[in-house]
Amino acid sequence: MSTFGFDVGRQRKELNIARWDLGTDENRKDKSLLPADASELESIAEYFSGKPVTIEQDALHWFRENRTLLPDSATDVELKCRSSQGMIRRLFALNDPTLVGIDKTFQQSLLRDHGCEQFFLTIQLLAGICNRWSFLAMNGAASIFSLLTPVNLLLVLDEDNLSLEMLVVRSLINSKNYGIPTIGQFGLKRGFADRVADDPPVFRKTVLAALENKKRAFTPTVKFQEMDELNWKDATSQRFMAREGNRTSF
Repeated sequence: MSTFGFDVGRQRKELNIARWDLGTDENRKDKSLLPADASELESIAEYFSGKPVTIEQDALHWFRENRTLLPDSATDVELKCRSSQGMIRRLFALNDPTLVGIDKTFQQSLLRDHGCEQFFLTIQLLAGICNRWSFLAMNGAASIFSLLTPVNLLLVLDEDNLSLEMLVVRSLINSKNYGIPTIGQFGLKRGFADRVADDPPVFRKTVLAALENKKRAFTPTVKFQEMDELNWKDATSQRFMAREGNRTSF
């Protein structure tokens, strides 16, 4: 078991991927799995942008009972505090009341005092689509939130965990859902957050540009449907049969 809680050996065996590097390893053996051209990137984005998302029932119950703890129209900042003190100071200096979580005290308070540690990412998802949150994601959070496709991801900054292909797909999905792209920056080295914060042109074209884009975003319609396990299996089977009838493969 890895530190992330899943069986790495089984994942490698089942999916035939020797290393989980999100496409950034120059020596990876499975480069043929990466999109070949722009049209394929657009097809991937189209396929995933409208997919339903299944969430934990406990998370939905928690959200309904504690929704007032989550401010409306906030921008959640996710970064590594220990290596981003300069960025933290720079973000606080903006005096933007909509920014939450800059120094992690907001997130820590929710986890410590309100019992949502088992499904916190789902709470962020629900805040994104129901309370109109947007997100600035740096370091490892950039790749995590790139996979959380229903939310408005304004910015991703990461030194080695996010491939260009992934950013392009995620930005296309964000543009379809919210009318604005996801801004990214490549060629970053360790400790990049403070260098970005101390470089006015780079800070302007990344963080400030992302916050400016937020003003132009539109809000999509969200629809909830609760299904028990039997109904979920039936619905999945019906969709499969319909696709098979049209000779569309997965």
